[in-house]
Amino acid sequence: MGSSIEEMNTWEICDLIKGDNEELIIKQYSGGAHCCEYNWVYEFSDQPVEIFNSFDYGSLGFMSTPEDLNNDGNYELILQNLTFDYFYRCCHAASPINSVVFEYDVTQGKYIIQNIKFKDFLMPEGNGNISDEFDNIKPTDNPDEVDPGGYYLGSVLSNVIAYLYAGEAQKAWEIFDKNYILSDKEEIKDLILKKLESDACYQ
Repeated sequence: MGSSIEEMNTWEICDLIKGDNEELIIKQYSGGAHCCEYNWVYEFSDQPVEIFNSFDYGSLGFMSTPEDLNNDGNYELILQNLTFDYFYRCCHAASPINSVVFEYDVTQGKYIIQNIKFKDFLMPEGNGNISDEFDNIKPTDNPDEVDPGGYYLGSVLSNVIAYLYAGEAQKAWEIFDKNYILSDKEEIKDLILKKLESDACYQ
């Protein structure tokens, strides 16, 4: 759980969902440098109902300000996904950290993952292109020597992961095959697939 320090626990009452009731957003921060925020959303009624719990989805980080992304009167929840934080040789600064979108489902009475529905929001800018600072990397380079900290790998994966979570797997792997040329390519791809298998945020 998060910290018991009052300043690291916040409560906000807002109107996220169409109807007569309001919702309570609770955020609890552990004090970690870049992770460890826990989030709950409750709908106020005669008996308050939990409609979102970040613990149900594994490695989630900070929650952004809710937005009505499709202008239907209900607000979506947008959270960081830390599944690929410190992936392989990536330091935190180089790690691919993507967003995930939760939409309120009226039939289930709770927020559910809807990455594919909101894929236009999740798509990275630049159509999968990476920085030209990596143009001098060659397939014969030693991965650990040429890419300490994983900045080249992270630059490629920041696009690949975003496309994967948006439901665009073919485009994602095209970007990976085109842009990542070092000898540990197949090992990295296998590790990505294993990560995805266990991630509750991946549809």
